Amino acid sequence: MVLHLPVTSIFLCAVTTWLIGLSVLAMLTRRQQKVAIGTGNNEAMERAMRAQANAAEYLPMMGLLMLAAEVQAAPMGALQGLGGLMILGRFSHAYGLLVAEPQSNNQSKSFKPRVLGMALTWSSLGLGVVLVFALTTGLI
Repeated sequence: MVLHLPVTSIFLCAVTTWLIGLSVLAMLTRRQQKVAIGTGNNEAMERAMRAQANAAEYLPMMGLLMLAAEVQAAPMGALQGLGGLMILGRFSHAYGLLVAEPQSNNQSKSFKPRVLGMALTWSSLGLGVVLVFALTTGLI
């Protein structure tokens, strides 16, 4: 039996591409800042590493939740909504870390994109848990 899982498959392709981009950014930052390992107490390096690590921490769990839901014939719109919410959350979070927040020069920038990113990320994970639980227990 071959399973056709288009929503989860496209989500995983998109977020893996995003993770590769963040990984390249972390590597380029490492070279630019001349930091061989760790952060070297360098703010730019820490921000690049945390943007990459946060994506690596949250995206796989969303992929697993979406896979579990899609295998159980979850509505395509629900899956697309969950995936889209997670992608928006991860983009907003990375933007906040890498662009919008204060840098070493003490410029006043916005903390809001990162807060929004975490809210969207946690919301998508929570909704994914509810969806998979409801499908698994026969509530829907």
